Amino acid sequence: MAFLNIIIVEELRDIDEVKDIKYDNKSIIINTSINSLDTKKQIEITDQIYSELKIMNKQNGIDEVINYTVLLKTENGIVVGEIKFGDYLPY
Repeated sequence: MAFLNIIIVEELRDIDEVKDIKYDNKSIIINTSINSLDTKKQIEITDQIYSELKIMNKQNGIDEVINYTVLLKTENGIVVGEIKFGDYLPY
């Protein structure tokens, strides 16, 4: 996850609303400056992050090799988005 976190920080550094990116055992946590009541902005940023990371995954060959989850948090710590990458299909 540390390697993935480094790549994601680099990939999302130009998005103004992204303030901090951390990781734990289960997911990448993106802290933003978005207000928890601004649902339109939450959707826009979630879409933008999804698009950026989808391209990053393909470019780095981690498209379906690594399963990871990205959590999007508002300025007051509320999780408003969850994006899953990788192969989450049950076997």
